[in-house]
Amino acid sequence: IAYGPSGKELWRVPLGPFNSFYGMAASPVLAGNTLVVVCVHRTNSFIVAVNSRNGKVLWNKPRPNFEAYSTPSVYKPKDGPTQILLLGSGSSSLDAYSVDKGERLWWVEKIGNYPKGVPDLGTDMVYVAFDGDEPALIGIGRFARREIVWRTACTFGSGARWTVLGCSSRAFACS
Repeated sequence: IAYGPSGKELWRVPLGPFNSFYGMAASPVLAGNTLVVVCVHRTNSFIVAVNSRNGKVLWNKPRPNFEAYSTPSVYKPKDGPTQILLLGSGSSSLDAYSVDKGERLWWVEKIGNYPKGVPDLGTDMVYVAFDGDEPALIGIGRFARREIVWRTACTFGSGARWTVLGCSSRAFACS
């Protein structure tokens, strides 16, 4: 639902129903005039892009069915299209979709379970955190080549909720 400055509803796009223990968990993100919403749950999961001015659906792509609670990030590479970076639980991956067409451009698989944080961007590096059987903080560089530059085990315990802050040369994490 979009509201104007006076509180008047401007447009509405139905997304549910949701089949998830916690319901809708990811926050929408804005990339230019494109609003991107991730709806990942037990059945009929998807990522959708909507024109933020008029509510017109620009594209809608299926996602693996599995409960995940991560909000995506917007990545603007020096060359190439603006991308949405999305942690996926069922596929245990970090996926990049083009904002303009919804194409899955690149991905890194088998990096962990139960994402709840937000992929955080540093200079030529994205930092992601997962909990589950093997909690980890991971630095991924050279995105299109899908290279995990480093991985470190984190012992914050099962069910940790991560916050990651990445910068040009360091990553900071807390749970």
